Amino acid sequence: MSSEIEHTESADNGSILEEKYVQTRIANCKASNRFVDHTIPVPWGHIAARGWNDPNSTPVLVTHGILDNCGSFNRLIPLLPTSHYYLCVDLPGHGLSSHFPPGIPLDFLDYMDAVHRIVGHLGWTKFAWMGHSFGGQLGVMFASVYPELVDKLIMIDAISSMDVPTRRIGSYLRVYHEMLSKLDTHDIPPSYSYREALDRLLNKRMDKISSVAGKELLERSVVETSDRFSFVADQRLKLMVYPLFDMNQLLAVFDNVRCPQLLIISKYARRALSYEIFRKCFEKFKSRSNFSYVNMDGNHDVHSDSPAKVAPSISRFLIQSSSKL
Repeated sequence: MSSEIEHTESADNGSILEEKYVQTRIANCKASNRFVDHTIPVPWGHIAARGWNDPNSTPVLVTHGILDNCGSFNRLIPLLPTSHYYLCVDLPGHGLSSHFPPGIPLDFLDYMDAVHRIVGHLGWTKFAWMGHSFGGQLGVMFASVYPELVDKLIMIDAISSMDVPTRRIGSYLRVYHEMLSKLDTHDIPPSYSYREALDRLLNKRMDKISSVAGKELLERSVVETSDRFSFVADQRLKLMVYPLFDMNQLLAVFDNVRCPQLLIISKYARRALSYEIFRKCFEKFKSRSNFSYVNMDGNHDVHSDSPAKVAPSISRFLIQSSSKL
């Protein structure tokens, strides 16, 4: 059976001392040049990434949520074991990465292909995956399709994609394409002052995020022109990106995930367990001996808002040998 951390970890945006600790670790990383920015070529352009620590160390692929970017992990990675190499990517259409070709719907499986290209480019044959929200859902699917590649899976507020019941596929596709056609414009994107752009990023999210965490995201979310800032994310991402799977298909996906798994659950995600698909996937995971989870009293972005509260559980999971999990 799965294991649960016996106490609920507090994540109330951190005390002053905790925030000073986080800022000190970040400053030390910058001073020692512990991270390097990369671009990885793909047929439609490039994928931008930030690598932390020695690239010859144990690899961890790190993926963010919808409309976020790899800056989502800038405050967490400095607190994790330096024995690992963390490659935080901007998924296509996010941050500094190229968008998928225009005029077509975004597909969940295209993101699977993008990650597979990254792994192939790097020559990785085994790696851990850490993903937040959509990035965690992507990790679950990838670990199911390529179980020989993923040896550990860390899901931060990520249990499953939403299911699309068979009876609703037709109406779902129709509504999706109608909404897509409304986004298919070439209007000049609006521009904002820095303060306006930051406020927009902070207030247009599904859950609250602190200003200090928001600034890490904003750095790769906008392009500056004459002291004005425009958001660069692919507008098609606003329509969400789900695989067209019903509940039984999604549950079957989990059956093929073989590696040890760690789930970080915030208050936001615990509310989502009222949805049948999330509840069933969670129960399926809990039935496994190599699954563990931690309840966090934080928001959906707890890994960025309060990284000092999240880091210990992730660190323990990473440094444990698979045989002990």
